[in-house]
Amino acid sequence: MVQTEIKASPASRALRLFADWGIAETGASTLGELIEEIRDSEESRPEWDEIAKIPLSELSNSDQSIQDALERWATGLREIERSILWDRMVPAESMESLQALANEHGVAYATAWSIQEALTHKLAKFVETGDGVPIRRRTRIIRTTIGVAMKEETANELLDLDPGTNRFRELLLRVAGPYCRDRGWLVLDEMRPSDPTEDLVQSVGENERLNERLVSYRLERWGLEPDKHWDWITRDPRVREFRGKLVRWGNTLGDQAVLALSDLGAPATSREIGEYLGDDIQPRSMQVAISRDPRLVRSGPKLWGLRSWNLPEYLGLAHHMREVLEARGEMPIAEFLEFMERTYGANEPSVRAAAEKAGLGTAKGIVRLRDDAKPAPRRRK
Repeated sequence: MVQTEIKASPASRALRLFADWGIAETGASTLGELIEEIRDSEESRPEWDEIAKIPLSELSNSDQSIQDALERWATGLREIERSILWDRMVPAESMESLQALANEHGVAYATAWSIQEALTHKLAKFVETGDGVPIRRRTRIIRTTIGVAMKEETANELLDLDPGTNRFRELLLRVAGPYCRDRGWLVLDEMRPSDPTEDLVQSVGENERLNERLVSYRLERWGLEPDKHWDWITRDPRVREFRGKLVRWGNTLGDQAVLALSDLGAPATSREIGEYLGDDIQPRSMQVAISRDPRLVRSGPKLWGLRSWNLPEYLGLAHHMREVLEARGEMPIAEFLEFMERTYGANEPSVRAAAEKAGLGTAKGIVRLRDDAKPAPRRRK
């Protein structure tokens, strides 16, 4: 009589304790009879409670079943096909290169590659036969669990697919999908062309924010479960979570300044922009970047805004002092100082220092343009 092998694990210990209790306390002689005894009993038995908690995956020796199925199938293969199967598709240790196998069997690399491709198709057909049931069941579980895509680390943990311990990992992923690797994820190869990530990244407006409702809608239509959406879209290096929002993170400081100003909604200094971005950006580097970016406009002595806001461009304090008085004629000094600070952020010492250059004169508490002052130049477009 062949004794059924149970994997050495906490599950096997629980099963032995359950069997010992059954033999000692009941008249059952088989597992089926013992389960019937438990079902008919109103008492709670700790031995049964332990058994009931065991995951089926711990009782299943699926790897051995897959090994047996492949061994039966391999008996009908040619020698080079068996080498490709055991040394490349399901290597016990390191994977052999196809070139090395080609050399070993005295064939060209292209021939070995063709044999490997044909063997993959043969395997797919075998899996659908009665002898291929162990592989078919395992790959269906993999396909159902991973779906369109899943983080590789998560899949390894959920499906016992650790590359260091499961020699059938690559074969199972090939048959189940095939699945390919992409930035730490396993992705169903046939679904990659319809991945909406690129469209979503390119669809952002000037505010650099992704439409999160559209992201969820498109990814769900693609087949990705909602709890994976955020992680999937941010795996793209161009997308980040920034202050609780999904944004397209530009490669240049100018791109990032546009993002910060869009989020702030008001002009800011280069230092404020850098601090808002929070990436330890040097104010001088930010100042240089934004002064060269055509999407940004200087709106005050130290302030920058988006050109799309249609802000008046700041052309220097003296210029704007002349411009104000050309429009208004003359103003009380206190009112003029208050206006320049409110509108351009210029304090009183700065205004007084620029008065000579601006061609301003004062008398009896009134500020006006001197007769010899040149008119303010026209604004740049």
